Amino acid sequence: MRPLRVCSFCGTSELMVDRLLAGAGAFICSPCVASAAASIDAARHSEVASATPDARTLYRWADAVVVGQERAKRVFSVAVRNHYKRLDYRARGLRKSNVLLLGPTGCGKTLLAQTMAQALSVPFIVFDITGVTQAGYAGEDVESVLNALVREANGDVRAAERGIVFLDEVDKLAKRSAGGARRSLDVSGEGVQQSLLKIVEGAKVPLRANGPGTKELVIDTTDILFIAAGAFPDLSEIVRDRLRSKRIGFTASAADPAAQEPAAMFDDLAEFGMIPEFLGRFPVICEMRVLGEPELRTILTESEGALIPQYRTLLAMDQIDLHVHETAVHELARRAIELGTGARALRGLLEALLTDVMYHAPQLPRGTRVIVTGADVTAGNVAQLSELLGTPAAQAGAMPQDIRNPLKRRVVG
Repeated sequence: MRPLRVCSFCGTSELMVDRLLAGAGAFICSPCVASAAASIDAARHSEVASATPDARTLYRWADAVVVGQERAKRVFSVAVRNHYKRLDYRARGLRKSNVLLLGPTGCGKTLLAQTMAQALSVPFIVFDITGVTQAGYAGEDVESVLNALVREANGDVRAAERGIVFLDEVDKLAKRSAGGARRSLDVSGEGVQQSLLKIVEGAKVPLRANGPGTKELVIDTTDILFIAAGAFPDLSEIVRDRLRSKRIGFTASAADPAAQEPAAMFDDLAEFGMIPEFLGRFPVICEMRVLGEPELRTILTESEGALIPQYRTLLAMDQIDLHVHETAVHELARRAIELGTGARALRGLLEALLTDVMYHAPQLPRGTRVIVTGADVTAGNVAQLSELLGTPAAQAGAMPQDIRNPLKRRVVG
């Protein structure tokens, strides 16, 4: 008769448990196995949770890159933190905190989302939603968004399921498109909004195989953070009309601070043309404002990845010292505001202004200091360049004829 076996961890007899597993000179009962598994799982969750940055840390990372937009950065940081907190702790019953970003072109919407994705080391894609059409029509369908995310994750579906999708130009999906003083019906926009509901809310979506013999993949969108963004032109007029209607009467206040910088509400976006079902899947509405001259000057000179230091570095490679005068910085910011495209305009303005300098840089003496002034920005060329080359300004900025028009080059032989 063999001796009675007991658990090496808790000492319980094999007669008192459902199962006793034998090892190399030791035994473990089923309750100890369950307890060990629970302890390992809890420790793993604790490590994951502690590794995910809190909202203040996310804000600091965003603040180092995105200029201005203090309130938007705080709202966005909290929303992103809540989303990944929900995943880290596997909290049931908590809804997704998808974000709707409102703001004009060049205010930093894409940069803000991209910065968060880099901070969290998760797959991130920017998808122009205007190329998506309603099912049954020519063009890309909503599954193209998920295919792009899986490609960004190098085919790792599980990594893609924790990623961030940035749906750009979502305001173009308004079921009523802008048309003068009134808005005309746009059925296709409403159809695409309806098509997006399933993947934004959370569903298991089969993806098309990439080629013959390729296994079909299924991606669960429940844990993917969707950020919808758009400029939403004319939305401010809808908001002001709503506020104006509330202030009609003898008790109305002319100095209402809300009238100066009104905030959009759910009903305003619905009137703009976004369907309620779509808006309901984006509980966090984050507004970003037009960048003013101080913010644009910071983007040019001081922020992480500031533009002027980039061009200074490029010219330094040719032993040219670039100095942009304060008046030039002021004029560049002013011109960008006039163009109405915010920070996006700054690089284009600088590129046009410095192209001739960079073209002639190799033939300038080493250590030459090129000074750009406000007058140069206004004129569209650097006047000092013609003096350095000893040629009229028109010739300094002119390219040889054969470079300007390659089709007129003379072919010999």
